[in-house]
Amino acid sequence: ETHDPIGSETKELKETNSMIEEFMLLANCEVARHIEKEFPQCAVLRRHPSPPLTNFDLLVNAAAVKGSQVKCSTNAELAYSLENANIPGDPFFNILLRIVSTRCMMQAVYFCSGMLPEEEYFHYGLAVPMYTHFTSPIRRYPDLLVHRLLAASVGQDKTYTELLDRNIVHEWCENMNYRHHQAQLVQRASIALHTQLYFKEKCLDEDAYILFVRRNAIVVLV
Repeated sequence: ETHDPIGSETKELKETNSMIEEFMLLANCEVARHIEKEFPQCAVLRRHPSPPLTNFDLLVNAAAVKGSQVKCSTNAELAYSLENANIPGDPFFNILLRIVSTRCMMQAVYFCSGMLPEEEYFHYGLAVPMYTHFTSPIRRYPDLLVHRLLAASVGQDKTYTELLDRNIVHEWCENMNYRHHQAQLVQRASIALHTQLYFKEKCLDEDAYILFVRRNAIVVLV
């Protein structure tokens, strides 16, 4: 009755999960194009900047230690390299590389379309020229704003005049980015806390990969 974690299991992803995810991505892309076309100065979009190539040094070196080559000049090249970086009999090697690759990325952010040139709209991680969050208005405020813009674009809602002021929308996007980052920190802290609670009275002997060696800690993949 302490509410401490008592077990763990790997989440099973099925083909239907991938299918639904593909439809959601397509919906987000299509809505992004529509609201940007209708409201080019105040559309709420999401971009993912391309990381500098030096960010991938850790990933390239980690792969090279095991005899694999990772190319990262473009996002397509990186995706192909990760897909083919496998070691027979070592199923966790590819997982390790994918975890390291996420540490190399820039942070995706919400932005107002009128504040940036169109060439900066690109979403690196998804390899799409324009993207937004539309499919989850019950749990994300940015999606709610996008729904309001979409409704206004088809003449169904004219009650949110602030949505047409790019300076106000820009302030909202900055706040949403801040809140999103704070939520990520809370999530990571919660995971760390409950991991420690789960293992506090357990002594286990497991094989693991060392991901990072830091001044005060070692990060491992078990």
